[in-house]
Amino acid sequence: MGDFNYSKLDWTNWNSNGDKEGDAFMESIRDSFLYQHVEGYTRTRENSEPSIIDLIFTNEDDMVDRIVHESPLGRSDHCALLFKFNCYYEIKGNVIQRWNFYKGDYTEMAKKMDS
Repeated sequence: MGDFNYSKLDWTNWNSNGDKEGDAFMESIRDSFLYQHVEGYTRTRENSEPSIIDLIFTNEDDMVDRIVHESPLGRSDHCALLFKFNCYYEIKGNVIQRWNFYKGDYTEMAKKMDS
């Protein structure tokens, strides 16, 4: 993820709009089997056309949910993007459950048992 500065790219239609460098970039994304998740404009300025230049790529389509465009931070003209990242992990070996008895509030437990 990050600011890629390819303002001419149309991510909805995967079109480079004649930008040769942008076309090569899109081709490398396709060749890497990556998904681009940002659909709304991420950068706006008064005298320029809004663009999607802040991008999130993953290797699985369902790894990103609920992208929210927040107000820019500081003097930036880029939206802050908040999103849910869905990942999985594998626990190797046996997992042993251990109780933290030292964290118990034994005084309060004794009071409740007396009442």
